[in-house]
Amino acid sequence: MYFDQQQHICAPGGQIWTAIKHGTDQHPPLVLVHGGPGSNHLYLSNFSEHLKGRTLIYYDQLDSGYSARPHDPAHWTLERACAELAAVIEFHALERFHLLGSSWGGSIATAYASTRDQRLASLVLAGPLINGADWNADNRQHLQRLPSPWREVLLAGDSRHPQFAAALQVFNRRHMLRLDEEPAFITESDRLHNPQLFRHMWGVADFFGDGALAQLDLVPLLPRILCPAYFVVGEHDECTPDSMRRYVRHLKQGSGHVVPDASHLAHIEQPGLFFGWLEEVLARHDASARTTWPDQSRTPLSTS
Repeated sequence: MYFDQQQHICAPGGQIWTAIKHGTDQHPPLVLVHGGPGSNHLYLSNFSEHLKGRTLIYYDQLDSGYSARPHDPAHWTLERACAELAAVIEFHALERFHLLGSSWGGSIATAYASTRDQRLASLVLAGPLINGADWNADNRQHLQRLPSPWREVLLAGDSRHPQFAAALQVFNRRHMLRLDEEPAFITESDRLHNPQLFRHMWGVADFFGDGALAQLDLVPLLPRILCPAYFVVGEHDECTPDSMRRYVRHLKQGSGHVVPDASHLAHIEQPGLFFGWLEEVLARHDASARTTWPDQSRTPLSTS
């Protein structure tokens, strides 16, 4: 993938990689926050193919992708990840921008948006992790619908089971990426995945969270978000449409959207539908005036 500029910058905890792909228009750029934890920007590569007019800003979180890997669990917190995003925004000197968080990146984007940065034009949360208990419950229901013996293997939660990897592929084919062949950029993204970071923060698999984020609850932050905010999930997503609809009710302004015949990576499975919707959302708020919050100031990050 070609970038107009890429480099490592200083962020809390270490050096992180960031890049910019310039678009052809003058609209506010879109900052992309990848999921995981422990994934990277590569699985979001096709954004540049479908949003050619839009300037895109990518980065890899610490211990992920092309960024430094100090492997210090003290860094593996939502608060540090939010400060890291702030460092990216400041480095690129953004005066106005849209923000999109995917999966765990949606947790980071939600926390950041709750600080009420007046430069934020809109927020898009794609299959986001908002509440750990909801995520576990929703995906346990997904597991219950799997055929035997895959259902029993995954419900046991033992990654050492000889059939665990095969069973995981069955689950992922239904709820992560509903394609017979994965794109090359997904294969490369998986190659750079950090399993230790993922295991510490979430668990052995997406459907079995017993790590630090299992207790996450960002629902109280949703009413604090005053910019236009949008949820988008796949019909068969790990973040289910039912949970999404509950979250949307907490927003001051915004809505939710379900991409049919798609799952967690809807931007890859149904790019026409996903990016058609996204372009409309971004265009809706491109020309909006700089947001002014009632107290004229930002609020500190709080996850309580």
